[in-house]
Amino acid sequence: DKNSFEILGYYIAKDKNNVYYNGKKIENVDSKSFKNFGNFIGKDKNRVYFSAQQKVIFIEGYDIASLKAAFDRFFLKDKDYVYYLSIRLIKSDKAELLASYQGHRHYCSHPSMPASDFYLFKNAEGYWLVKIGGGVFVEFLGTEYNLPIIN
Repeated sequence: DKNSFEILGYYIAKDKNNVYYNGKKIENVDSKSFKNFGNFIGKDKNRVYFSAQQKVIFIEGYDIASLKAAFDRFFLKDKDYVYYLSIRLIKSDKAELLASYQGHRHYCSHPSMPASDFYLFKNAEGYWLVKIGGGVFVEFLGTEYNLPIIN
């Protein structure tokens, strides 16, 4: 419907009847409740959708009603967990992103090494380091902040 058509991202668009990925209609998506979280992920009242390698897949395991974009691109949060796209990271109770560091990129140097980004989270359980690059790695750091304060 050209009167209700809107572009939501590079590959995502919708009108009052349908949602489209890369110019093609996505089947069984509720356009009225569809929410886009970026170019790779979105949800409607029934499912969470992730686009990869020019196709759309459905992802299960989220609490759809409470799912929302959080912290930084590609992070999501529901009433139970924080996710990096479809990967469950930590519990979301009192979760906050304290710091992020964007690592090197292929075009900067060392083209054979994966790009790595680092994120420091805190939640009700304590502090967590998340490394994304060459996979997703989560490490529990402890319950107290015990690094010296540098003036």
